[in-house]
Amino acid sequence: MSQEVSKVRPGLKALRKKAGLTQIELALQVHVREQAVRAWENGGAVPSFDTAVLIAKALKVSLERLAAEFGLEVDGTPNEEEEAMLN
Repeated sequence: MSQEVSKVRPGLKALRKKAGLTQIELALQVHVREQAVRAWENGGAVPSFDTAVLIAKALKVSLERLAAEFGLEVDGTPNEEEEAMLN
C-alpha cells in the first residue's frame, strides 16, 4: 500500500466523526459490517462504488470529496472502458 493513500485515509474517520457517527452506525447505514468501516479507515480496503455512494450520503459529503479521502480523483471524463460502454 502506498504511503500517499494511507495518509488520506484518516480523513474518512474525521468525516465520520464530523457527521456524529460511530463505525457501527455508519456500517448500519451503508449495509456493511463494522469491520469494513474499520478497514476503510485503516487503509486496508476501498468500498465499492455503490457503497461509496451510500457513505457519501450518510456523511453528507459529495462523492468527489469522499473519493479524495481514498486518494482517488473523480474528473467526470470516461476512461477507455467506460467510453466503449457508451458507444
